[in-house]
Amino acid sequence: MMKGFSYHVAEIGVAYREDIAEVKEAMHEAFDLLMQSEWREMIVDKLDMHGVTAFGDSAVMVRARIKTVPGGHWATGRAYNELIKQVFDRRGIEIPFPHVTLYMGEDKAGMSPPLRVKNEVRTESGSDDRPVLITDAE
Repeated sequence: MMKGFSYHVAEIGVAYREDIAEVKEAMHEAFDLLMQSEWREMIVDKLDMHGVTAFGDSAVMVRARIKTVPGGHWATGRAYNELIKQVFDRRGIEIPFPHVTLYMGEDKAGMSPPLRVKNEVRTESGSDDRPVLITDAE
């Protein structure tokens, strides 16, 4: 048996450099835009902002909830996510993706050795152009 409502739970990851107050403001702006669209018929309450819920490897997680009519959370959530992306892009708020940092060590003076990167065509595995790490040993 279904309750008389559903929830879309928005778990939005933002870069550590972002101002959380601005992120929350942007999430409210996206909700206001959602309420000006055809999706307003599915929404039964104002945005329920939970705030920061976790510190991940590359993102601070911010949670909000949208209460909808039964079963309306899927479509409403997709529309909200699209608006979040638009608003964040316009405001310059970064939605991070995984990054790789190479640590090459350091000497006793705290200096890192130079790293040479060479772009070459790899013909033995096809003809894709990819950066290749060339060490001083080669």
